[in-house]
Amino acid sequence: MSEVNIFIMREILFKAKEFNGGEWVESMTLAYGTIKRKRDWLFMQVGDVVYRQIDPKTVCQFINRKDDKKVKIFESDKVQINYGRHSLEKKGLTRTGVVIYEDCSFMVKIDNSEVRVPFSIISKIEIIGNIHD
Repeated sequence: MSEVNIFIMREILFKAKEFNGGEWVESMTLAYGTIKRKRDWLFMQVGDVVYRQIDPKTVCQFINRKDDKKVKIFESDKVQINYGRHSLEKKGLTRTGVVIYEDCSFMVKIDNSEVRVPFSIISKIEIIGNIHD
C-alpha cells in the first residue's frame, strides 16, 4: 500500500493601516526597517519593490474565512453573526462582536459581554467594520 500525503494550504495574509493616510494595505510580507538610522518602522510589501509604512498597532491577520458577501475576514474585524442551536432554521441569536485569536483559534467575542463564539456554530457572518477604523 502506498503512502498518501495530504497538504492543506492556507493563505498567510495581513492587513494594516498606512502610517500616513490611514488606508488599509494587504500583504503577506511584513518587514522592519530603519529610516535615517533614527527609528525602526514596520513596512508591508505591496509590489515587487514597493513597501508602505504601516502603523504596527493596526496589523490584523487573515483568518482564512470569508463572510457571506465573500469578503475576507481578518482579526479585529467587527462582525454581525447569527449562531446557536437553531441558527440553521434562521432563529438563532444575532449579535455583533469582534474577531479575536484566543486559545489557539479564531472566534468572535460578543460586544459588551465575555461570551466567545467559535466559528463552528456561526451560520451567518457579515463584516461591519474594524476596531481600527
